[in-house]
Amino acid sequence: MGICLKELRETFVCIKIIEKAKLTSDINTLLIAKIEANELISIFVASIKTSKNNNDRKN
Repeated sequence: MGICLKELRETFVCIKIIEKAKLTSDINTLLIAKIEANELISIFVASIKTSKNNNDRKN
C-alpha cells in the first residue's frame, strides 16, 4: 500500500505540472484525474493508518 501511495502522490504532482504548464487543452479530463488521484490518496492514507492501528493492537 505504501508503494501505491507513493505512486499516487507522484501522479498527482505530474497532473499538476501538466495543468500549470498548459500541456493539454482537455481541462475537464485533467480535473477529473486530479480529483480521482486526490481521492485515492485519501483512501490509501486512511487504509495505511487503519492497518498500522490494527497491527499495534495485535502486538
